[in-house]
Amino acid sequence: MRKKSMAVAVAIALTAGTVMPQMTLADSFAQEDVQELEVQADFSEGETADDSGFEIEEADGDENAPDVEVDGETDSEEDNAGSEEQQEGLQTFSSEEESGLDDGSLKPEDAFSDGDTDEELNLAGEISADAVRGGFQTSANGESDNRNQQDYSTGSAPSYSYLTVEQDGYYRVEYVDDKLLIEKYSTDFTRQFSKKLDSELELFGGFYAGKDAYYIAWGQMNWDEEDSKEVIRLIKYDKNWNRIGAASLRGANTTAPFSAGNLRMAEYGNVLYIRTSHGMYTTDDGLNHQANLTWQVRTSDMTSIDSCHEITNQTEGYVSHSFNQFILIDDQANIVALDHGDAYPRGALLGMYEKTASENSFRGDYFADLVWVAQGEEGVNYTGMSLGGLEYSNSSYLTAGNSVIQDANWSDHNTRNIFITVTSRSDCTKTPVEEQISEDSYTISYPLTLKGTTSSKWITSYSESSGISASTPELVKLSSDAFVLLWAQTNGYGESNGKISYVFLDGRGNTTSSIYTKNGYLSDCQPVVSGGKAIWYVTDGSKMTICRIGSDGSFETEPAHKNSYEPEMKFDSNEITCGLVDGTAWNPFSTNSDGKVSYSSSDESIAKVDANGKVSLLSTGTCKITAHVSAGINYAAKSVSYTLHVLDLKKQTIHGKNSFKCAYGDSKFNLGMTCEGNAVLTYKNDTPNVVSVSSKGEVTVKAVGTATIHVIATATDTYSRGALDIKITVSKKDISKTQLIFTKIGPVKRDDVYQNIAVIDGDRILEEETDYFNWGGSYYYGYQDDYLLEIGQDIEGVGNYTGEAELYASPINERSKMNSAKFTSKGNQLSWQEESGAVGYYIYRKVNNDSTYKRIKKITRSNITSWTDTEYAGTMGTYAYCVRAYTRNGDKELLAKTSNAVTCSPQPVLKSAVSQNGNAVKVTWEPLKGVDSYILYYRKNGSSWKEAARNIKDASYTHTKLTLGDQYTYTVRGVVGNQKTDYNKNGVSAYVVPAAVKLGKVTSAGYDRVKLTWTKMNGAAGYVIYIKQNGKWTKLATTTNTSYIHINSKKFPVVTGRGNTYTVRAMCRKNNKTLYGSYSNTGITGKAMPARTAISSLNPSKNALAVSYKKVAGVSGYQIAYSLYKDKGYRYVTVSGNRLSTTLKNLASKKNYFVKVRAYRTVNKKRYYGAYSPVKYKKTK
Repeated sequence: MRKKSMAVAVAIALTAGTVMPQMTLADSFAQEDVQELEVQADFSEGETADDSGFEIEEADGDENAPDVEVDGETDSEEDNAGSEEQQEGLQTFSSEEESGLDDGSLKPEDAFSDGDTDEELNLAGEISADAVRGGFQTSANGESDNRNQQDYSTGSAPSYSYLTVEQDGYYRVEYVDDKLLIEKYSTDFTRQFSKKLDSELELFGGFYAGKDAYYIAWGQMNWDEEDSKEVIRLIKYDKNWNRIGAASLRGANTTAPFSAGNLRMAEYGNVLYIRTSHGMYTTDDGLNHQANLTWQVRTSDMTSIDSCHEITNQTEGYVSHSFNQFILIDDQANIVALDHGDAYPRGALLGMYEKTASENSFRGDYFADLVWVAQGEEGVNYTGMSLGGLEYSNSSYLTAGNSVIQDANWSDHNTRNIFITVTSRSDCTKTPVEEQISEDSYTISYPLTLKGTTSSKWITSYSESSGISASTPELVKLSSDAFVLLWAQTNGYGESNGKISYVFLDGRGNTTSSIYTKNGYLSDCQPVVSGGKAIWYVTDGSKMTICRIGSDGSFETEPAHKNSYEPEMKFDSNEITCGLVDGTAWNPFSTNSDGKVSYSSSDESIAKVDANGKVSLLSTGTCKITAHVSAGINYAAKSVSYTLHVLDLKKQTIHGKNSFKCAYGDSKFNLGMTCEGNAVLTYKNDTPNVVSVSSKGEVTVKAVGTATIHVIATATDTYSRGALDIKITVSKKDISKTQLIFTKIGPVKRDDVYQNIAVIDGDRILEEETDYFNWGGSYYYGYQDDYLLEIGQDIEGVGNYTGEAELYASPINERSKMNSAKFTSKGNQLSWQEESGAVGYYIYRKVNNDSTYKRIKKITRSNITSWTDTEYAGTMGTYAYCVRAYTRNGDKELLAKTSNAVTCSPQPVLKSAVSQNGNAVKVTWEPLKGVDSYILYYRKNGSSWKEAARNIKDASYTHTKLTLGDQYTYTVRGVVGNQKTDYNKNGVSAYVVPAAVKLGKVTSAGYDRVKLTWTKMNGAAGYVIYIKQNGKWTKLATTTNTSYIHINSKKFPVVTGRGNTYTVRAMCRKNNKTLYGSYSNTGITGKAMPARTAISSLNPSKNALAVSYKKVAGVSGYQIAYSLYKDKGYRYVTVSGNRLSTTLKNLASKKNYFVKVRAYRTVNKKRYYGAYSPVKYKKTK
């Protein structure tokens, strides 16, 4: 979870702001001593307090070692270590060798200023950049934690959580794990789909749901103050999240966008207004001051219209030290903004631009009133207040925030209360006011209201003694004249106590309800309104919860249903029998569902069940006990039951101990349980990671911890069911899990061994005789027996440890050694020499032309000697790495001298080369980040490399006009400006083979054969025909023709009526090599049927026709069809065997009869018919 406090560098403000009278609470607040406010550094992901500089020297004797220098870090054996968090962070080293900055000291840019002496600029003191990168971080459960993230005490930060209302549900938009998470939910908050968008720049600014599009703001640092550098990018997406355009703000007097502030947007037609903050270019006092920034974009073509980013006056909308920003367009097209000012002015400044919203520039006069005054000096970077909302009603502009009592002792107060301000819209006249100062001079001011009609009021009255304070609130507009104001209760130091409060307001800021207080949380998700309810979501690292406030004051929550899996749920037994004498019964229930569990009884006159599943027995009989699990985040609702028999039985007693204590590593032992009446005992284990238990009660210790074993005695004819819970406690740790280290860097002499070794467990150095006994060990010495090569120690665990171990270690070399660095598409793979006597290692990296190395990784075990750097995976650049072993001596961390540097540089990773169309090869490779384009090279039949194409933008290219049968080998280089990446020297190869054959069809050529046809392929020397058998293609034949007749055979049968599937591939021959083309995996299918017969003759007679027809091979008979009509009304006569004629009798006299004949063949009792003969007709006599 991020913190919205920040490191501040303070300079004395020059000009005093106008101080307005400040109201106090109606109820007096107890004046108590409070702790001094803690100002905490807010580092970006991968960034910590400064690290000591260091210098990389060439390895002795290595003349080819690269000349690498990391300025400012010494090789002292007593380098001070920072916290664990600092050690693992990204470290940037000072450019001075003797910087004098130990771990934990201020970086130069964080130093406190002596003051601001520029009379011309309203700047006040410097605010450091709130450069929070990466967004929320997900837990092991894959969920973020955004609880109370709307709250800030000094300066705000961009909101990461958003909810939008759609016609068919909601979108959740959240910046998490350096990606933008997009989740679509139905109206009942069941997740429908999820996707993630990559960050386009390093800093996230905000999200806005427009009428017809979505907008995302990204930003990046501009420490070099380049006017051409893009500092903010606004991206437009359609409602299906397709990226359709972007606008850029460049330079803009900005070094750090969104610094110490938020970002909000307002839409009017095709214009979007963005209000945020920025750290500005360095001024003459050497500081980077902070102020608000306003940007106007035409969204129809994503063109920047205008922006206000320079140092100017309040009369143009400028606020120095703007800690939070709001903007809206009201129903009169007025552009209204609210800023939390710390310097010029101090307090809540509500203002309105003279110009109304349009596609013209918004710049011009800005009419503003200080609607809430913060006491104190300008630019001290703390105001004792925060702002949480700006809205408008039919009559008023409303703002909301929290604040301490703003009196002379304001900085001593710790408790904050909720306030609102109400400004009459009718009094906002946009009229300048002239004031005569002397006969020859006057001033012009630009107040928001001429009558000063803004009123303010406290909503809450928490006292210092109550221990309760109010968080930054959220103001939600329910309708044109109805609002709800929400805040979280905190302990006064920004930590939520798990309760929220809210109150309803009308359009003039009057409360229309009492204050409601409920168990729950707010988040940085600004509530949206749907169905008259204010809705937001909260995440806690394990789940996402939907919160709703109804217009009646009701508050409800439910989990977001991210999946609808069927849960696993069961009772230990499907049926249990108990004695009424027992009074209660217990049947343990388990489920993997994340829903809520409830229980019920089918007959409460027999048994009742409480919320925990415990059953109270009331009378004899049988009933069902049901567990119901409601729908949760991932699982659907479900119920399961068991049958409970309550009988008049004797009470069962299980005999044995109800607790055991043992040590990790102890032998198996038996619980030794017995019971009455020879009942069967069963065992259930709640914590199988600690112990396991067999069906006979034998326990095996597995880990340190506490386990509960449920022992159940089944009911008998005489005795009831019995139960006993047994607690097993496993303690201590095996001493062999610890590590022997040296507590100094460099050689160790014979007489100095024991003062320079230690046993360590994690980061804790164990104490001899408290944690272990050392029984001595072995020693190995080097030249002249002066210096130790390796030591072995026999130790025995005591106290919190158990067991004995032999631990070995070697002295830590004064200089570490880097072995290799290899670039891969998944990251740079590093390896280094093991230092068995060290605690672990620090890895450092330099990219391209960087002048210094940065610490990027801490390895906490000395036996780990490899690691993959994935930060720049697949990205263009040259990377240099070095390593330093580290150890500990008491509270100090000691580092070896920096190793030699090894480098690696990227090259596109080739994937494949595939022949296409008989005259081309398609080459594909892994995309390489950071390159402008690619160059493809080839060589033919082993010749030298030649360029095939350049300016390739995609990660694939099809090389055409190639020679069939030749082999082509390819490699690729990335291009960045005038530079080229390395390339794969071996390349990837492919022969140009014939294209896939265009298949024709399969037709029957008789009862036992089919004919295949296909299109002739240019350059083909022949064709291979395949038949599919058992799901696999089997070679059938080869031919040089474009057709083939497949005749039935034992190996490749052709059975009447049964389809066969075929495919064909072309082949060519070149250089005594046969090459085969691709083929259709689908193939073509056809089946053999009886051949077509023909009518030989039709001989009429009285009321009859004699029909003769030609013989067809392999048939079982013939079917004769006849009708008075050619196209309908046919009757059929079947002739079996080899008869080739039949007489149609009982026909009408002197009528034309149409006749047709077809053969059939019977296979497995099923007839398969061939095609009908041509129709003939004859008139009867």
